[in-house]
Amino acid sequence: MSPERADGKTRTERASDTVPIVALVLALAPALAVSPMVASAVVLSLTVTISLVGCRLFMDASERWVPDHLSTTVYLVAAAVLVTLIDVLVRAYLPSIAEALGIAHPMMIVSCLILSRRRTAPRRQPTTADTLRTGLHFAAWLIGVSFVRELVGSGTVTLFPVGGFGGVLVVPVLSEHPLRMVARAPGGFLVMGYLVALRNARASRPRSTDAPSSMDESAETVREERR
Repeated sequence: MSPERADGKTRTERASDTVPIVALVLALAPALAVSPMVASAVVLSLTVTISLVGCRLFMDASERWVPDHLSTTVYLVAAAVLVTLIDVLVRAYLPSIAEALGIAHPMMIVSCLILSRRRTAPRRQPTTADTLRTGLHFAAWLIGVSFVRELVGSGTVTLFPVGGFGGVLVVPVLSEHPLRMVARAPGGFLVMGYLVALRNARASRPRSTDAPSSMDESAETVREERR
C-alpha cells in the first residue's frame, strides 16, 4: 500500500477535508455573483487568503491578552481592517476591477469569518499552515469556477494587462458561440453545483487498495502454465 493511502485517504481527499463543503459554499456565495472574470476571482482570492493568514498571525500573537469570549469579535475586527486595506489598494491600482467588484469586495470579511474554522476545529486551534491551506483551497475553487464561467459564457479569459498584452485572451470557437447564462450571476452557482457533484462522485468511487499488480498476475499465470 502506498504512503499516499496509508491513512485510507488520498491527498486530494485530505485537501478537501481542510474546508467542509458547506462552509466552502457559504464562503464562495458572496464572490460568485461578481466574479465572472478570472482577474476578479484572483483579486478576491488574494484578499481572502491574505486576510486569513494575517488574522491567524494576529490572533496567535495576541492570544495571551485576548479572552476566549472576545476572540471572535477581535478576529472579526482584524479581518475587517485587513480587507479594508486591501480594498483601498485595489481601488488605487486596479480601479476597473474595484468598480466591477463593488460592495462584494468588502463583504469578503464574511467569507474570512466562515473560513476561519473556529467552529469546525474545536479540539485545537488551526495553525498558520492550516489557514494558508484553507485560503488556497478557497482560491482554487473560486478561480476554477470563474475560469469555466468566463470560458464557456464569454469565450475569453481575462487576466491582468502587462506591457503590450491587453489582458484578455480570446478563444475563437467559444467566443463565437458563448453560453451567456453561464457568465451571469446564476451561472456561478450552476457551475459550482456541477463541480461539487464531480467532487462527490470522485470521492464516492470505490477503490481497490489491495489489488494485485500486473506483474504479480503475470508471474502467477506463468506458474500455473508450468504446472
